[in-house]
Amino acid sequence: MNPGVDAFLRKAKKWRKEYEKLRTIVLDCQLLFFCTQTIQNPGVEG
Repeated sequence: MNPGVDAFLRKAKKWRKEYEKLRTIVLDCQLLFFCTQTIQNPGVEG
């Protein structure tokens, strides 16, 4: 997986279960590329 996301999830105190579920949904839907681009370039639609 992504080490940056893994670290974020380990540190998350609030919403951790929800973040993990969302991650699973995104990976299952193969939306990883879109989400990664959105996080890296917020406000830029591609």
